Amino acid sequence: MTRLNEKQELILCLGQVLGFLRELGGTADGTEQKRIVARFWHDCKELKKNVRSFCTSEPRSDYEWLYEKFEKELTPILEVVPLIPVDTGVLTATLPTVHARLLDLLQGIPVSAEYPIFAAETPFSCYCFLRNLCLTTSLTIDIFDRYLDHTVFHRFLYGTAAKPTVTLVTLPLSELRNPRDITRYKEFSDVSRMFAQERGPSKYRLRTLPGADFHDRWLRCDNQIFALGGSLKDLDQRFTISRVDLTTESRKLVDDAIARATEVFGPSQPIHP
Repeated sequence: MTRLNEKQELILCLGQVLGFLRELGGTADGTEQKRIVARFWHDCKELKKNVRSFCTSEPRSDYEWLYEKFEKELTPILEVVPLIPVDTGVLTATLPTVHARLLDLLQGIPVSAEYPIFAAETPFSCYCFLRNLCLTTSLTIDIFDRYLDHTVFHRFLYGTAAKPTVTLVTLPLSELRNPRDITRYKEFSDVSRMFAQERGPSKYRLRTLPGADFHDRWLRCDNQIFALGGSLKDLDQRFTISRVDLTTESRKLVDDAIARATEVFGPSQPIHP
């Protein structure tokens, strides 16, 4: 398991551990509350152990200070839970804030993709690699793909934290001639509209780039840039992911392409068509 996989496992585990506490709001029975609390303490202990291990296991890097912050942010929950009967009102008000802060901490622990070139050993392994990249991104997710379809949202963007700014760049509808491509774009746009309602124009941007200017498929997750060997909708076909060296030139290449693209939804176009 790579550190990228480990980080994603921790994020999922955090959601499960804190999510289990929500069951307290549905019962006033003291015995049942004790059972739920006992399960929480067991799972929380495992989570803390795994987070600490992750923070201290990377060679020549020590993120122990981030683990200490993790413990500190968890304290408000640990102060409420042992009190039986649990004050579910306080717990319900506290959980979302604590979860968001702990999520930010986990996402803020740097990891790097271990593969300069990741050949698709299987379509599923390729999918998992890309999804993990998106789920563990904390600042920006930029996807350049001529032929995006609606699956990009549930495959790669569903479950991502609310903090990253997502930018999708694809071909404009006006350049599509094939009826299947037109249908694909309209289905993509339908889901994009719902995603826009959830994220808002400050956290989601949809842009289109004319085919004459659209030469590459890229995925940028924070400070990592990858060249994609095919469209994300075609992961079941032969697919490669090549890591691009992070240089001033490679950053500029991606930034310039975004700047040239026409904004369909975003800060300057806050209503999704």
